[in-house]
Amino acid sequence: MFLLTGLQVLGWALFVTRILLTRLGGAGDMLMTEPILRALHDKYAPCYITYRTHRHVYDLMLYHPLIDEILCTRTGCWDPTPEGYDVHVNLHGVIERAPFGQHGIDAFAEAAGVTLERRQPKLYLDGTMCPVRTEDDRYPEISHPEIKAPPTVDISFHIPQEPRNKAWESGRRVISRFMEFMDSHGQHPLVRMVGQDHMEPGRSHMLKMANEIQCSRLFVGPDSGGFHIAAALGVPTVASFTNRFPAKMRSYPKVVAAGDDLDEVFALTLALHRKNNRNGN
Repeated sequence: MFLLTGLQVLGWALFVTRILLTRLGGAGDMLMTEPILRALHDKYAPCYITYRTHRHVYDLMLYHPLIDEILCTRTGCWDPTPEGYDVHVNLHGVIERAPFGQHGIDAFAEAAGVTLERRQPKLYLDGTMCPVRTEDDRYPEISHPEIKAPPTVDISFHIPQEPRNKAWESGRRVISRFMEFMDSHGQHPLVRMVGQDHMEPGRSHMLKMANEIQCSRLFVGPDSGGFHIAAALGVPTVASFTNRFPAKMRSYPKVVAAGDDLDEVFALTLALHRKNNRNGN
């Protein structure tokens, strides 16, 4: 076994670039920063990357191979110029200030000063779990529920509690309308609603939702965290967008984009569901 001496360890520590990447926001915003990690790693290697975010979404980055540490912070209570880091990539507020029409990933890359090899986010659900610490004194312990693989379903639906899409505000009634629509076309898919866990103090359920989405043949939802998770996992996706946040600013190449119209969403979902059945998926 190769062992480093104390001087070698000290020399390595002095040579490593310590990077803090800060993005406070939802799951979708976090995943749009994921392509930045590879570019930062290549630009500053060797480096040590700390990802700072909110406690209710942190677990989506738990298994990322390029993140060395996750730092959970309190909303609105963080030091914008922390000590102990050589580089602070502050992506807080970047999308909010970006010009209309610019994709969120491109806005993040521009703010970070990097060129991207890929623009499609990746989500890792297993591997080596990186350490997590918190600077939120209200929740000294951060956790997420035990993850168990759920049964595979035909379609996963995500209806956020506060969707920005007006058509999705009716909540669970959207599912009832969808099932009636599919039944009228002779289709009877097995459907699961995801992301329905209530937010708990110091606890995140995003990784649980990601595992549920992964065990789906098709994902359907508005522009929210679930859609970004599905795209990052490579699950076929129908996503609904608004004029304020159109697909060109939020979507990805393999996502089937719809407007804020449930009839359009249902028709596209029916077509993809039939395609899955024909292909034996």
